[in-house]
Amino acid sequence: CTGCERFVPDNEVQEGTCPLHPNQALKRLKEENYFFKLSAYQEPLLEWYRQHPNFIQPEARRNETIRYVQDHLEDISISRAASQLSSGIPVPGDASQRIYVWFDALINYITVAGFGTDDEQTKRIWPADVHLVGKDIIKFHCALWPAMILSVAKSDPLLKQMAMDHHVLPKTVFAHGFFTIEGTKISKSLGNAIDPRDLIPTYGLDAIRYFLMKEIAFGEDGDFSINRLNERYDTDLANTLGNLVQRSVSMCRRYFSNNTPEVDLIKAGASPNMSIWDGAAGLDTLRKTYEAHMRDLRVDKALDTIWGTGQLRGSGIIHANKFVEETKPFKLVKQDAMKVGEILYALLEACRQYAWLLEPIMPHVAKQIIETLGQDYTTESATSLNERLTWGGLDMKAPLPEPKPIFPRRASTEDT
Repeated sequence: CTGCERFVPDNEVQEGTCPLHPNQALKRLKEENYFFKLSAYQEPLLEWYRQHPNFIQPEARRNETIRYVQDHLEDISISRAASQLSSGIPVPGDASQRIYVWFDALINYITVAGFGTDDEQTKRIWPADVHLVGKDIIKFHCALWPAMILSVAKSDPLLKQMAMDHHVLPKTVFAHGFFTIEGTKISKSLGNAIDPRDLIPTYGLDAIRYFLMKEIAFGEDGDFSINRLNERYDTDLANTLGNLVQRSVSMCRRYFSNNTPEVDLIKAGASPNMSIWDGAAGLDTLRKTYEAHMRDLRVDKALDTIWGTGQLRGSGIIHANKFVEETKPFKLVKQDAMKVGEILYALLEACRQYAWLLEPIMPHVAKQIIETLGQDYTTESATSLNERLTWGGLDMKAPLPEPKPIFPRRASTEDT
């Protein structure tokens, strides 16, 4: 297959084409090449998978790779005839051959880390924690490349020791899925591709990042829909997150002379009896759940956690909004201004923590929220995440700027 630059075995051929490039006819070639004895690494690879269950993620790709290694592992051609190529790295000692692109490309991962030139650097930065690849190239990265590394480790002292210490390969190789558009495969002939950059003027970059991370489980195929993007923008972002920040800051400015209130942190962090709001303890639980999902690269679940989706009680964004409706600070202020200060401080502090949790997905929005809360983004970002997420990090009596819409009203379909 010229699209994949790989040999397609008979069991993968579909109506004379590669399944990944159905519009390109397969080309039958017969030539002399050099081969890598990949079949000799069947058991070492399977043993590596057994000892490192998180090496290949998600689980569906792990199972797919194991089946391939068990049933279809064959020796692989690692060179091409120079007469067939316009470029390529010559095979040492044989100018008639060029190294197969997927063989020399894989070597880059470890040589760039310093292998062969700087052992100290290699030990310092290798292995990678997570290697992100497309699902269509999982076999190269989780079968061929590990076999190459294990082969070199037989004779190289550094790699041999790293292999013994189980540090010779990335800790995790994560394969992401493909997109469809409104349920249809993306195709040049259909002209249905969407350039994400064209959406930025309407939705903003961070909203698009949020939608892709929230709507599509990382590692799976997913469908991109403008209607769903509109729904997420309006419901999750503008009406839920944006509204919470806007009205919390506005009430603080109105009732506390444009400043954050000065309160007792313990009282502000408490969860009222029978309340939907779980207070500071709930935020701590939220953070731990969020971190577990992020470690597993389940960003969609991490975002669900921040919003509090599906939870009757908690400290997510949805609960914070309901806490406003529950306590009605705009009415309570006439009877108990101190209590209103505690409520509003809790809401602003929650918004601050949401912002830092959202920063990996929505960095520009996170910065805007932090600054809208009257905090110094640069100073806070220089601290550890644990410090940033400690209850009470919001400065008291800090001047609050007039809030600007974080998610402005977008042009409707009729407007465009």
